Amino acid sequence: MAWELFHAFLLIHDDLIDRADVRRDLPALQHTLTSLHDGCSQTGTSLAIVAGDLLFAAAMSLWHELELPDDRFRESLRLFSRVATLTGLGQAIDILQERVPLDEVAEETLLREYCWKTAAYTFEGPMLSAAVACGLKREAQDAVSRFAMAIGQAYQLQNDLVDLATPCHAGSDLVQGKRTVTLVSHRAQLGRTARERLDRQLRSIAESNGQALSLAEELRGTLLAEGAAARTVELIETLLSDAAAAGNDPSLPSQFRESLAALLG
Repeated sequence: MAWELFHAFLLIHDDLIDRADVRRDLPALQHTLTSLHDGCSQTGTSLAIVAGDLLFAAAMSLWHELELPDDRFRESLRLFSRVATLTGLGQAIDILQERVPLDEVAEETLLREYCWKTAAYTFEGPMLSAAVACGLKREAQDAVSRFAMAIGQAYQLQNDLVDLATPCHAGSDLVQGKRTVTLVSHRAQLGRTARERLDRQLRSIAESNGQALSLAEELRGTLLAEGAAARTVELIETLLSDAAAAGNDPSLPSQFRESLAALLG
């Protein structure tokens, strides 16, 4: 439950950062709170920030109520603190990358962002906290961590592909100007003329006056036609292979190995 509350806190603040209108097919929280306070967007935004803060506090409160042996309790708290810090750093990388010239964005940096911003709290934290709670030894915990980080990165990469396969809307990566592994790796494989054309299209979206959706949709069609997803698919397959190897580590109890194999499947 603590991880779920932490997740909700991150989503609320993420929607504020991205100026998102919708979350889970409903108005994002800041819009709901705005509508409840005479349409005052400042009040809605401020209350959404505080709502996220309160959810983080509620998550911490639950962590302190865990009934575990002292050593496992302290290790669980250290894990949560580490993952919470990494998630914040990953979010900072995500924000800052939007200001980095495209030809200076490195795939390695984006993959680190995916590790910290997504994989750490969505997969590693929950899975590793279970391993800590049931007393797995360090070697086995390391195997769980490797498994979780691999599928966490694969999940984020797959999310990029889903976004590319979906007609553009206000929150789409191309409309928002997000640097994704799919976009950066595809650009790196283009010749000079095609790369310059891509850069012009991206600038046109960023500088457009009410035409961002149509321009982004045109670029999305071009990326799909040029096979931009190929490098991302390769990375996903490699990560899933890494996860399979980690999940079959002999240090893990047989029941863990069977469960991780089923999850991977």
